[in-house]
Amino acid sequence: MAGEIRAMDIGIKDGNKAYIISYSAQQPEYYTYIYAVEKMIDSFHILSSHMSLSI
Repeated sequence: MAGEIRAMDIGIKDGNKAYIISYSAQQPEYYTYIYAVEKMIDSFHILSSHMSLSI
């Protein structure tokens, strides 16, 4: 039997481009990894409007 899924989506707009970062996991694992996921999301930077995201 499948468990409940928890999800988070973060949207970033840069000029005429939009980026979506998504994270989802089954309920028990969601909070296990959320700290690492938030650190990864915080590390994203848009270098210029001509380049995609870099870590």
